[in-house]
Amino acid sequence: MNVYSAQELSFGSFYGGSSGGTVVVSPDGNRTTTGSITGVALSPGTPAIFDVRLIPGRIVHISFPSSAMLYKVGSGENMMITEFTTDKSGNYFVTTSAHPFINPVKIGATLNVGSVSSNPSGDYVGSFSVVFIQE
Repeated sequence: MNVYSAQELSFGSFYGGSSGGTVVVSPDGNRTTTGSITGVALSPGTPAIFDVRLIPGRIVHISFPSSAMLYKVGSGENMMITEFTTDKSGNYFVTTSAHPFINPVKIGATLNVGSVSSNPSGDYVGSFSVVFIQE
């Protein structure tokens, strides 16, 4: 089995608010916000996409971390990513693609955003690990 990152998870651009909230990107690419967060329509965010290359008929389980951190470039502020989700029901799937055996897996998550004072505007970066287990 080979796994390739085809697209990074992005929460897009948004404005924080006085009380903060969440930004949720679903596996199908829909973005929603809660609390005092307002999304910018021109930068809606995207789910992560991984291409799993494996012959048909194999069961693959997907395991996520409980959380991951994003850090503000140039300073110490951070935001936590939680509630990772996938487009595969039950976090597993059976490979089905014929040659070249590419099975895309889309992943969304929830970004927990603090108030403007605790999460000022800027670029936040980070990473997370996803484990694909072939049965």
